[in-house]
This record gives sequence, C-alpha cells and structure tokens, in this order.
Amino acid sequence: MHLDKPVYRFVQDDVHYLVDANTGVLLSPLGKDEAVRVAKSEYTGSGDVESVEYIDDNPPFELSRRVHNALPAWRVNFDNLGSPALYISARSGEVLAKRHEWWRLFDWMFRFHVMDYEDSEIDNQLLFWVTLFSILAALAGMVLVYFRVFKKNEEEHALTQDLQQKNQLQRGDV
Repeated sequence: MHLDKPVYRFVQDDVHYLVDANTGVLLSPLGKDEAVRVAKSEYTGSGDVESVEYIDDNPPFELSRRVHNALPAWRVNFDNLGSPALYISARSGEVLAKRHEWWRLFDWMFRFHVMDYEDSEIDNQLLFWVTLFSILAALAGMVLVYFRVFKKNEEEHALTQDLQQKNQLQRGDV
C-alpha cells in the first residue's frame, strides 16, 4: 500500500520501481507533491512543511549508508521543535529516514566517541593537540598523586617517628 492505494514495488539492478496495482501506471519517480503527501502521512508532529529539497547525489551524513543506493530522494523539512526532516525515496516511495536536531547531535557525539572519521582526515591538528594535552594532563595527574599520597605518607611517618622520639626523651626512656 502506498497512500492507501495498492501498488507493486519492483527492484531491477538495484533500482526501485513503484507501479499502481490497479492501472499498471509507473508512479516512480515521485514528484515533489507526492513526496510531501507521503511525508505528511508519516509525520506525527504538528508542524507544517517548511521546505522540500531533491537529493540525487552527495547525500548528507544523516542518511544511512545502507540507503545511499536508494537515491534519488526527497528531504521534507517540517517547521516544528527540533527541525524534523523525513527522507522519502523518489523511486520506491518509502520513508528512508526520520531525523531531527537531537538525533543529529547524538549522532555527532557518537561518531566522535567511536572516532568514526571515515569522511575526514584523522591526522589533523585538532586531534594532535587534544592527544598531546591529554597525555600531559595524565602525566601531571600521576605526579600530583605521587606528591599527594606517597610523599604525604612519608612525611606523616617521619612526623610520627619524631613525636615518638620526643615523647621518649621527655619520659626519659632513652
């Protein structure tokens, strides 16, 4: 079913086709109005359509690698909290992805966490300086731990021995 109409979906040589099951008319590639109708039927928010753009090459990073071969696609942006966007395949009429600003932030943070630098150079100046600073901070932390824990114990031990010797001298035990 596609927008409450029966359809056939065919795939030939990794190209998707959408055909009306009643008339046999080829429905793909979808036009702008058809993509907006699909997006509105899938969107659960209250915002209106803000903009629509056609993507036929160089997809954004938020469109998963596994659906890159589904291009061309329509990106339908909604005017709502978080700037939600739906990606609709122009060939199959399926929703490829649903994204919003919080998802984009999470995805960036996750890529930064797992160091997913496929799309960029990993030998850049920022990475070098952050790594160098981290190593220096770790070394400084180890030096501070040494002085805070081990030297403090040595000083306390020496003070304790001095007090014991003074107490022995005062008592006349020596």
